[in-house]
Amino acid sequence: MRPEQADPRALARVVAEAQAMGKTAIVVRDTPGFYTTRVLGFMLAEAMAMLEEGARIEDIDRAMVAYGWPIGPLALTDEVGLVVARHVGETVAAARGIAAGPSAVQRLTDAGMQGKRNGRGFYRYEGKKRTPNADVYALIGMTPGAQWHGAESARRLTLLFVNEAARCLDEGVLRSPAEGDLGAVLGVGFPPFLGGPFRWADTEGALLRDDLRRLAERHGDRYMPAESLAKGRRFYA
Repeated sequence: MRPEQADPRALARVVAEAQAMGKTAIVVRDTPGFYTTRVLGFMLAEAMAMLEEGARIEDIDRAMVAYGWPIGPLALTDEVGLVVARHVGETVAAARGIAAGPSAVQRLTDAGMQGKRNGRGFYRYEGKKRTPNADVYALIGMTPGAQWHGAESARRLTLLFVNEAARCLDEGVLRSPAEGDLGAVLGVGFPPFLGGPFRWADTEGALLRDDLRRLAERHGDRYMPAESLAKGRRFYA
């Protein structure tokens, strides 16, 4: 994370040290959520919005794994820990000026659930066995049963991830599309065969932008295309 007043020589040394340890380093501006935490946080929050629309926990996660993600968003939230996920979500939302009612994570943590750490979150954990936690539905006031289109919903979540990644580039949080793709694929498991959010955006072209606009009409302004996507920018020549 690069502070505004960072000496370029210090930054270069940090990157060199990371490379010497066999790490792939990217440089991001020092802002709430930085890059990977921010884009992933928006996608996780949207998965919880799907729960409130009537989707089942296991359906969301299975769809995302089938789409190419290494783990589903709700299982990942349990792995990260619900307390941490809540703090990250509230911090990023406050920085973006997003006002919202209590989230699913807030309701679960208020009920004492911490995720895998204490065996209760979106799933229940008994040894190596993991089963969807039916108590979640009662806590968020929802009865599961929405008509479910797995691939379409997985695309919806992935599009939101890409849109937020583009905003990070537009705002100067990222230095380049290439670093954004590296961070997404190597850091948070963006499907590698898609090349990363910026490579995929180039592949999809106008279809990605049009899908975002359609989703914005249905689900809200969070899907409105980032400036670069709205203008049809190509990220790679």
